[in-house]
Amino acid sequence: MDAMIVVDMQVGLLSGAPKHDLQGVVQRINQLTAFVRSRSGAVIFVRHCGRAGEEFELQKPGWEFLPDLQRHQADLIARKTLNDPFAGAELKAISGEDRSGPAPDFGMGD
Repeated sequence: MDAMIVVDMQVGLLSGAPKHDLQGVVQRINQLTAFVRSRSGAVIFVRHCGRAGEEFELQKPGWEFLPDLQRHQADLIARKTLNDPFAGAELKAISGEDRSGPAPDFGMGD
């Protein structure tokens, strides 16, 4: 099964210096996620959950996904608190992957 993981595409990204081609990146993510869904694949959005006072603080505006992302009800959401989305158990549990072996392949190939 095809799968796509979208990591940290949250409102908190908008702070600081302008991001190069952010709208183009979001548009390409939307195109790719639509493709994966059209092949009955899974789309997993990973959301960073920061500490109090941080840009991605839980339940604060920066924590929300970017509004232009096209998300569907069937999409999965995993939370993380570290830079590595696989460091906690949540993404491993959703993806069914164990990082003790070879790196997982969440590519778009057949």
